[in-house]
Amino acid sequence: CGFYSVTIPEGVNYLGYNAFSRNYNLTSVEVSSNVKIINIGTFNSCTNLSKVVLKSPDTISIKDGAFNKCKIYSAGPIGSGCSIEYAAKNSITGLNSIGRLKELIIDDCFTSFESIKAAKITIGGGMKTLTSDLLNYNCDAESITIRNGVETIKYDALHNVKRGCIISIPKSVSHIESLAIRGEKCEVFIYGRNVTIDRTAFWSDAIIHGYPGSTAETFAKNNSVTFIPLSNAINPDSVTINSVSGDGISANIEMPSERDLTGMEYSWWATNDNGASWICAQDWKLEDTSLSWKPSKYGNYTLVGKARYSGDSSSETQYAVSFDYHPYIAGTCQMPYSGEGGGYLIGVAARDSLPQGYTCELLVLDCNKYLQGLPAWIYQSGKCDFYNGGMWTVWQPEYGYFWTLFRIYDTNGEIVDEVCYGFANI
Repeated sequence: CGFYSVTIPEGVNYLGYNAFSRNYNLTSVEVSSNVKIINIGTFNSCTNLSKVVLKSPDTISIKDGAFNKCKIYSAGPIGSGCSIEYAAKNSITGLNSIGRLKELIIDDCFTSFESIKAAKITIGGGMKTLTSDLLNYNCDAESITIRNGVETIKYDALHNVKRGCIISIPKSVSHIESLAIRGEKCEVFIYGRNVTIDRTAFWSDAIIHGYPGSTAETFAKNNSVTFIPLSNAINPDSVTINSVSGDGISANIEMPSERDLTGMEYSWWATNDNGASWICAQDWKLEDTSLSWKPSKYGNYTLVGKARYSGDSSSETQYAVSFDYHPYIAGTCQMPYSGEGGGYLIGVAARDSLPQGYTCELLVLDCNKYLQGLPAWIYQSGKCDFYNGGMWTVWQPEYGYFWTLFRIYDTNGEIVDEVCYGFANI
């Protein structure tokens, strides 16, 4: 069988023994909602199979060895991008037969899993309550992350988790019931400051990480549980650049959603000279992670978003990204010219319309001559007016390596934008 992709139709409810075995071309499979059993060896040794979509509305049984030697490393709801994507309502009884997953994402509608084999488990924030026996018996995950949105962790929700499991509980959780988390020497990170924690929520050998002065610290002291204070410093996840145009840059600092960000403030700094000097793009603003800023000069910038608790410099963290800012140059072009004489069509397009009196210039540098110490600027157009929003020319270069430099000048003859790029005619 040499299929690259297979869709199991609605009329099929059983995939037989070795049905697609040793199909080395197979990369993706979509299993219809009627299929209830994927048998032993169904996809055995399909070594390039890395995407399986399960559309079962309730349960599907995956037998041992069904995906033997496949590239199945993760599982999660449809749209998660995992190796296995599912749309089941309650559970998938055979996920533990696939082998140990690197990651399992539990959808918001699930009720329970048993004997899950996954190094990391993430529980969706759409589940307001983690019900009893959500993770039931012999869960061997090294870490369990609960997403922001969960409010209550019920009795026995995380039952018999692996010794030393690291569990992250977001700020949205307001109540952790008795025996909610059962497991030896679990490290529990509690990011809420006022969580109601029942007396026997964790085993006595647990290690609690929480904020100083929080109810997590009070719980630890009252129950002789080890407490490790969390730092007030919260590292940004990233900086997202939303847009860069002639009008400037729009960006956001992305902060971890599970942390309590109340009282956080943010500022923005930029440099276009490798840190020799810094520009304050936006001073500290309380609970505002956005930036809208128009640099005063063109260039390659490093943009740094900073975060801290209000007025507390000791908690300051930051994240840096780079961007190019060109207030007037929208783009450049270099392409073979098929007209008379051949050569290259090179040019630059301006953003919208330039101010009256602005001019442009094109210069070409021969890298070979430059390295030989010879006069290297082999072409200079002089200052020209833009025509139809751009400047274009046809050039027949000699054999070698070159740099093309476009400049835009204001009415005083000052350079207000430039862009340089190299190309080879070899």
